[in-house]
Amino acid sequence: MIKKILLMLSIMIALPVSFIKSMEEEDSDKKKKEPAKETRITLISKDDQEFGISRALAEHIGSHQEEIGREDRIRLNAPGSIVCSIVLLLKCLETAGHEHNHTDYVFFIVKNIRNPKTLADLVTYCTQLALPACILAGLQRRITMGFSVQELLDNEITFPMLPVGTLNLSGKMLTSLAGLALVPGIKTVEALNLSDNQLEHLDPYALKACKQIKRLFLNNNRIGQLTKEDLAVLPKLEQLDCRGNQLVSIPEGLFRKSKKLSWVDFDNNHIGHVSPKTFSGIQHVFLEGNPCAKK
Repeated sequence: MIKKILLMLSIMIALPVSFIKSMEEEDSDKKKKEPAKETRITLISKDDQEFGISRALAEHIGSHQEEIGREDRIRLNAPGSIVCSIVLLLKCLETAGHEHNHTDYVFFIVKNIRNPKTLADLVTYCTQLALPACILAGLQRRITMGFSVQELLDNEITFPMLPVGTLNLSGKMLTSLAGLALVPGIKTVEALNLSDNQLEHLDPYALKACKQIKRLFLNNNRIGQLTKEDLAVLPKLEQLDCRGNQLVSIPEGLFRKSKKLSWVDFDNNHIGHVSPKTFSGIQHVFLEGNPCAKK
């Protein structure tokens, strides 16, 4: 009898213990399955706008940041619009995962940027912050894609004419002059500055609307060829600046309709040979930094 009582007591004690152990094991399994809570970081722009981002993504920001007393808050020396774009680009990396080319993914996002200044500022800040190379490569592809004058007009980008009669389109990442005829006041422009762009050729059809132009600045582009038609639409041209392009020759007859042209500068191109007749009647000709100048 005593043995039976002891056996029953041992069973009654063992059941709760085993039950508790099984419950503990279930809780442990659940905790393993539940993802750890992600630590968030707040990025603060220089105009005090705040943007949430995961700590993992925040680690991609390499420099030009300032810790402000708390580990979960970082101030960046960039305006809110730029910080917002940076956060979106960093999230691209997270979204793309390992199955996509991150550079292609970034380019897909930024190709819709229609303002060259916004794009240039974004590149500057991303470079300063030492963001991943794929982001910088995607932005560079967008720069190479460039803009047309038409695109700038469509986005209500204005071109101040200062001094009066001078249209400054320098440094706009232009790859095309399409839409030039639609620029307000273009028919009265006497000086057109297209320097520091990405033009590979001129567009006589676009330049046709600029019949009053006397000074044309094309320096620091990527122009590899000029045709006789390019300047024929500018009968009043007096000064032409083509420094720092990729010209290998100047066709004879290029200036046949430029009767008032007196000053041309082709310094720092790749011009190997020029016919003596090419610059006939032009008073000031500059060809320094070309193979032909060394002969």
